[in-house]
Amino acid sequence: MAKNGFDVFVADLRGKGESTPAVNKNAKANQTNTIREEIPLLIQKVQEMSGQTAVHLGAHSWGGVMLLAAYALFHEQWNIKSMIFFGTKRRIGIFNFNRFKTLDLGWSLIGSLATLIAGYLPAKKLKMGSDDEPAGFYFQVNRWVYAKSWTEKETGTDFSRKLQAIELPPIHLYTGINDKLLGHPKDVQRLANELGPGKAAVKVLGIQAGNKHNYNHINILTHPDAQDDHFLEVLQLLKKYSA
Repeated sequence: MAKNGFDVFVADLRGKGESTPAVNKNAKANQTNTIREEIPLLIQKVQEMSGQTAVHLGAHSWGGVMLLAAYALFHEQWNIKSMIFFGTKRRIGIFNFNRFKTLDLGWSLIGSLATLIAGYLPAKKLKMGSDDEPAGFYFQVNRWVYAKSWTEKETGTDFSRKLQAIELPPIHLYTGINDKLLGHPKDVQRLANELGPGKAAVKVLGIQAGNKHNYNHINILTHPDAQDDHFLEVLQLLKKYSA
């Protein structure tokens, strides 16, 4: 994107990446804070720094869920040209061995116990992710991953209902044919269904679909060939929606 003339901004959310202080047992931030405070401030800052009011939103995995939830609340204040997400699902509804081992046993059971003991999810030590998570954030995410309804328990907000009731910008949901859990094609389609009929385009990347590789949840973004494969399609979409 940057090589093709776009101003690209990548944010470290509260306590993650180079953001300080790092997540610890005293961290009080949660997913509600990210959706209702951090994301709106981020978009405002991007508009200020770029001098542009219209922006494109992109995300990997759970980032897309939070961006959609924020859009449901603040869409009247924003000028979003498009949303393009990779491996983004809201609920994990598929059942297979990967789900039992990684989600039910690892993320949910061990993760919950570790969070209750440590006061936060020590994801890096447990090799569950690249960043630790505040306890409130972890438990809110865990609730949504299992819940059939996309509702914010703390406020009663039904994000699916809100998003279905408004006009959405073009939304493209990419996932890999080899994503067996965190962005399983069936769960990505479930997210599209929550947005409403015809509101999001889902594309599963793999050799059978004409791509160079059968991509998974991570290498859909990190594979060296991605820039000469599906990234070219994404670039054309961005140019189209920027016109």
